[in-house]
Amino acid sequence: MKLYYVYDSRSPFMVQDLTMLQRDHQVRPFDLSEHITSYQQAPAFAAASALEYKQIQAADALIVWFADYTAIPFMTLAKAAGVPVIIIVGGWEVYGDKELGYGNQTAPLRGAATRMVIRNANAVISPSEAYAKIIREVVPGANVSVVPLAAPYELFKQPVDKYRVAVTAYCRTSTEKLKGIDTFREAAKLSRYPTRVLKGLSHDHLISELRAAKVYCQLSYTESFGMTVLEAMACGCVPVVTDRDALPEVVGNTGVVVPYGDIRATTEAITEAMEMSGEPARRRAMEFSTEKRATELNKIIGKVKRK
Repeated sequence: MKLYYVYDSRSPFMVQDLTMLQRDHQVRPFDLSEHITSYQQAPAFAAASALEYKQIQAADALIVWFADYTAIPFMTLAKAAGVPVIIIVGGWEVYGDKELGYGNQTAPLRGAATRMVIRNANAVISPSEAYAKIIREVVPGANVSVVPLAAPYELFKQPVDKYRVAVTAYCRTSTEKLKGIDTFREAAKLSRYPTRVLKGLSHDHLISELRAAKVYCQLSYTESFGMTVLEAMACGCVPVVTDRDALPEVVGNTGVVVPYGDIRATTEAITEAMEMSGEPARRRAMEFSTEKRATELNKIIGKVKRK
């Protein structure tokens, strides 16, 4: 089957999806990071996407990461060619919290673009049940399927050498309040264990830190899935997460769940997690396999593909 795949190569899990799809299909990729990283590049991006019409026209399905304005040119071309569209939602596109300044739904135009993309997609993929619910609230009647992200298989082949340290991580674009970094820092002052905030690391460096840590904390206000949590679990970390949105779905009963912003509960959770084994978390991470994700994606592709 021929697929046209729009993604961002700066995200390892999107590259992982590309590799999975290439095993079963002929895939024409379009890397957003090579064409648009700011609004100023929008005209050149529109021209570059327009030049892809023949490739999109030849595809059996179009798959686009993110229900954002960047999906619109590809979706427009696909609709003109009669090619079905599959949109993969990251999460922030359907969220809207003005206090945190987070999510497309805080911006009228960008929020409207997200809703239009979802409304006109043949299939929409959510990484979690929690965010599938949010998608349906934002766009009633959306054709949403839940397909969790997958833990990279190579993480399970690497040995782990644990130290009694608790870590948390966030990327350059995240706010500390959104990721609960302020809570982690305050809890760290009360904890008898060493702690570290991991910020702005390369993916390889992040994985090496997770491989050595005993506990990984994801104290976010919201997460559509929590890929770093899953990677930490695959590395044998005991997870400490908030009770918000998708995080309890990912962790199950292999870690400790705390209320968002509760410093004392977080401190106690770190202490509890230090005495737990990371093996149950590692086994649970194995359940989020690339094979399962590939199977579910292929089912959806098979349902919507151009006949």
